[in-house]
Amino acid sequence: MIRVRAGVWLVVSVLVLAGGVAIRRISAQATGIRALYDDDVRFQQLSTAGQTLLELKFGRKGTSLAELPDEVVLGAEASETVVGQPFTNVLVNAVPDPASNDTQSETTLVLGSGSVVVVGYNDSGSCSPIASCGITVNQFTGWARSTNGGASFTDMGALPASTDGDAGDPVLARDTVSGAIYFSALNFNTFTGIQVFKSVDNGASFGAPVNGAPGTGGPGDDKEWMTVDNFAGPGQGNVYLTWREFSPALAPGIKFTRSTDAGATFGPAGGVLLAPGTPFNVQGPFVVVGADHSVYVFYYDSSPAPDEIRVRRSTDFGVTFAPAVTVTTLNSTGVNGSLALSGGFRSNSFPHAAVNPVSGNLYVVYNNCSSSPCTTAADRGNIFFRQSTDSGATWSAPALVNDDGTTTQQFFPTPAVLPDGSKLLITFYDRRLAANTIIDRYGSVSSVSGATVLLGPNGRITSASFPVAIAQDPIIVSTYMGDYDQAVASASAFHVTWGDNRLGNAFHVNQPDVRFATIPVITACGGHRVHGHISTSPPSHSGNVSHEHHGQHGHRVAANCPPHAPGHSPGLFLDPDEVLFGVGTQTGEAIFSPNQKTVKRGSIVSLYGPADGLFIGPRDDQPAPGFLAPASGMPLYYTSRLPQVSIAGAPAPVMFSGLAPGRQGIWQINVVVPAQAAPGRHPVRISYAGADWNAAQLIVQ
Repeated sequence: MIRVRAGVWLVVSVLVLAGGVAIRRISAQATGIRALYDDDVRFQQLSTAGQTLLELKFGRKGTSLAELPDEVVLGAEASETVVGQPFTNVLVNAVPDPASNDTQSETTLVLGSGSVVVVGYNDSGSCSPIASCGITVNQFTGWARSTNGGASFTDMGALPASTDGDAGDPVLARDTVSGAIYFSALNFNTFTGIQVFKSVDNGASFGAPVNGAPGTGGPGDDKEWMTVDNFAGPGQGNVYLTWREFSPALAPGIKFTRSTDAGATFGPAGGVLLAPGTPFNVQGPFVVVGADHSVYVFYYDSSPAPDEIRVRRSTDFGVTFAPAVTVTTLNSTGVNGSLALSGGFRSNSFPHAAVNPVSGNLYVVYNNCSSSPCTTAADRGNIFFRQSTDSGATWSAPALVNDDGTTTQQFFPTPAVLPDGSKLLITFYDRRLAANTIIDRYGSVSSVSGATVLLGPNGRITSASFPVAIAQDPIIVSTYMGDYDQAVASASAFHVTWGDNRLGNAFHVNQPDVRFATIPVITACGGHRVHGHISTSPPSHSGNVSHEHHGQHGHRVAANCPPHAPGHSPGLFLDPDEVLFGVGTQTGEAIFSPNQKTVKRGSIVSLYGPADGLFIGPRDDQPAPGFLAPASGMPLYYTSRLPQVSIAGAPAPVMFSGLAPGRQGIWQINVVVPAQAAPGRHPVRISYAGADWNAAQLIVQ
């Protein structure tokens, strides 16, 4: 049931009620950028980038290092504990930093054309030298670019210099038709307006910025988000921008503008007010576009009791918006929905959202503590998911995403959906490995079918844990450790970035960098990237032992995904580099690679196929879809029953059936080529759990 709040709110001062719950009211509005700095209430509601900007102009305020709680862990060794098989964690920014302003975090990314990946982030190193930061240097944003799909990155330094500069809170968005990439950041000089840079060369460079929030009339334009309508039809190419306006010159609150001329101009002047910022706080707006070109703006709202996440929808390309709808209530009572996490760093309860590009269903993820207030909650951070199948009018019950089953803390989730709508990734920071002292990035890859979302088990993305690293960078707010991160999807994988403190330098034992990882996803049809390796050898002396693998190969199949015939699964495949690569079709045909090799009678051959829908046993802790199975030499994951395999019409003894070691979502079957198989090309057929797999073929010597 959706609860719509109505009526008149009593304007009161800050009152502490029984149990320590505070009713929060915005203090009396003053004017000018200094007024935001002097007003402690409004200062705390700013994003960290906004707070840092004001401290650079007017000096430090707030918590000092000596005042941090005892539970803060500074200068700890990064854990090298490995759980399962984490993904390659690619360093995005250049190291080592040349000075103590060495913070890179709060990440955003887009996929360009070809193999280009562009990543943006807060970068205190852009404001150098330190003595000139905020005086003659007005930049606080960095970016990096990869031309090999994220295997490595080139640190591109600061954004183009401009009169108003850039103060972080980066957001990237891309027009998939024109290829234009947009990069938004806060205004450094006056804190008025939002800087929007544009690249027309696939992220190789950015032009001079335009003001995405014109006519705001005063300082305090903060915490923006941006997106592009990439669905075919009217509205395609529109750029939508939302932010939190703190200036009293125009009505403060959640604002919205749009560009209908490829980012050349934004309007209307002053923005559309979506949620008033007085007498209570609203923050953290997040904008997405639906498949029907509807525009949705989600945001955190402290005006109700308890706090809520709300959404407003526009069906006329952002000109007008329907009344707000409540997505969820929250247990938070702190500023911006703070979770009061262990370690002394600030947190928030801002929503992140995604649209299923096929069904149009809306997905929202958020963090929440177990009870109110968060300062006394048994669990101060869990990740939740909600779905709307009716354009945001109503929302499903909350579903718990993290599966640790403990009171360790998870926070800052973000979602992404495959272009075919079949998989959903939710990734987040996680402290399950060492009782809220160290931090990792985890994820859950879920299967989607229409309105059914099957949340997958959690898997670790980071290859090394890291400690809290705050109160050390001389130009960063002392409690800052990032406010958000982002994930995106390509046809066959998810791509994620995060802030990571595992490395140290000459100035700090641990300091924040940006990391990137790709999570391949295997879907149950041809045309997606597959990973596998075939090996042939004499029969093993042990039945249920997989072959040792010496590499990982990827091959993109030139095949579509037709509807499966009843009772049939997609075809099996073999490695293109060593034997053949066969993808079964509905007619049982196969596509072969040009470098076919033969197999010997009596040898073992490893067959591969998508693992979707398999029941793997006897273990009950199998990896999440899209995450690596254990490598060879570790306990393996077996199917609950053996398949029936035939080669050349003769039964082929099955030696192993289970998840392919060290692979993602791949079923591996080791079989003995029948001694009675005649030389020549023969069909390979598999039957499992009552379903027949489409045939590939082998060439027998």
